[in-house]
Amino acid sequence: MDMQKEFDNPIERRKFMRFDIPLNVEFKQSEATPYYCSGTTINFSRHGFCFESDGPPLQKASNVELRVQVPGKEVFVPVIGNIVWTQALNNRFLAGVQIRDMNREAKSDILEYCYDTWLDTVRKRQMSSDVAHH
Repeated sequence: MDMQKEFDNPIERRKFMRFDIPLNVEFKQSEATPYYCSGTTINFSRHGFCFESDGPPLQKASNVELRVQVPGKEVFVPVIGNIVWTQALNNRFLAGVQIRDMNREAKSDILEYCYDTWLDTVRKRQMSSDVAHH
């Protein structure tokens, strides 16, 4: 993620950082649907995330049951969310999810992982930049 671009963009005024991170996600539109479809997050923040899937497209403004895999664990945590936007993408779709309910500890673990990954990337870029200038 190019955080500098996000900070420089006057239209991008998010309250919390959004981290580009691929996490496994499973979702189903309603309790009436017996099975989950799979997808992958594009990014994750304190209040929501974007994910991509080739499953059946979700409807904007609908409630959705999701499960997000905690990084480094085989555990999926349940998430209740609201679809705030969708976008068709060839045979796939993107969806923006506003998190309505999620285990606080699991969310904290995911955000900590996201932050640590982002920080590693920033440090590597800084080291590459320092080496290039010497």
